[in-house]
Amino acid sequence: MGRLPPEERDHLAEYEKTAQVTGVRRNRFIEFDFTVGAPELTVELVMPMQAFVEFCELNHVRTVTVLADVKKDYEQLLWREGRGRDVQASK
Repeated sequence: MGRLPPEERDHLAEYEKTAQVTGVRRNRFIEFDFTVGAPELTVELVMPMQAFVEFCELNHVRTVTVLADVKKDYEQLLWREGRGRDVQASK
């Protein structure tokens, strides 16, 4: 079975998908709110950092914001995982 192109695998491609990081647990897990389209379609998820990165890539998450009070913990986790990158803080 061949791999389908991303636009054929993602049945929600026409909707904006966002992840807002809301916490870091045990210096290993990312807590975040994942929204598809509208705020009413939001779920709270917890994943290890690598799974979070893969989830965002697979689901074509366009925006990753980080609550200001967890930004430092999130940036430290990114650094430890070798994924240093700029993060956008929100209130």
